[in-house]
Amino acid sequence: MDLTIEAHRHWKDLYDFIKSLGIKVSQNPGAEDMPWNIVKSIQLAPNQYLYVNFAPNSKTVFVSPQVTPVAGYLPEEYNYQKQVAVIHPQDQPIMMEAIKYAYGQLYHKAVKPFETSFNFSYRLRHKNGHYLRVLRQGMPIKYSKDGFILYYVSVVTDISHLSNDKKVYAGRSGKGMEDYDFHVDKFYKSKFLSKREIDILIMLREGLHSSEIGERLFISKHTVDTHRRNILKKLGVPSTVQLIKKAQELNII
Repeated sequence: MDLTIEAHRHWKDLYDFIKSLGIKVSQNPGAEDMPWNIVKSIQLAPNQYLYVNFAPNSKTVFVSPQVTPVAGYLPEEYNYQKQVAVIHPQDQPIMMEAIKYAYGQLYHKAVKPFETSFNFSYRLRHKNGHYLRVLRQGMPIKYSKDGFILYYVSVVTDISHLSNDKKVYAGRSGKGMEDYDFHVDKFYKSKFLSKREIDILIMLREGLHSSEIGERLFISKHTVDTHRRNILKKLGVPSTVQLIKKAQELNII
C-alpha cells in the first residue's frame, strides 16, 4: 500500500465531508486572522506540541517548534496531509471517521475555547520510523458568524511511556459535547467488517479450518479463504493468529 496515496485519500474524504456541511467562508485564511492570544496562552510540556488548522480547507496555519523534539518533523513540513500520513495505517480509517463525527457534532455549536475538547489516542510515526503513542486534544478556537468552525487547535502529547496500546480511543471532555458518542468498537463492526466476516472470525477463534467453516456456513472453502484475506487486509495484520489477537483487542469478537 502506498501510504502517501492512502493518506491523501483520507484527507480528500475529510475535506469533501467538511464542504458538505455547507461552509460559506473564505477559503484563504491568514495567520493574522487566527486568535493568537488563545494559542499563546497554551503552556506546553516537554512532551507536547500543538498546531492550528483552518477548518474549511484543512490548511495548517501554525505548528509549534516543539514538534521537532517530540516527533522529529520540522514545523514547515507538518501540514495537514502530513498530520494524516503519520497516523499508523491501521489507525487511519477509524481516526478519520472519528474526526468527521466530531466535526459534525461541533458545527453550529459555538463552544468556548478550553471549555470542551475532543480527544483521540492513536499511534503516530516519528520521523525516524518508530511509532509513538499519542493523545491528541482538539478544540475550536474561532467560529464564523454563521456558527461554523474556522480555526481549531490540536495539542499532541507523547504518552508512549504510559501506554503501548494498539487500539484507537476517541472521546470528549467538557461542556457542549454531550452528544459526541463515537463508539470505536461499533465502528469496526459496522464499517469495517460484515456480519459474515465476523461469523468467520468467531469460528477462526474456535480453531476451525476454512473447510470446516465453509461447511457450517454452506459456502465453499475458496469463499472462506477470500473472506479471510479481506479481513486480514482490513485489520492490517499478516496472520490468522495476529488477526484473532487484533479482533479481541478491538472487542470485535
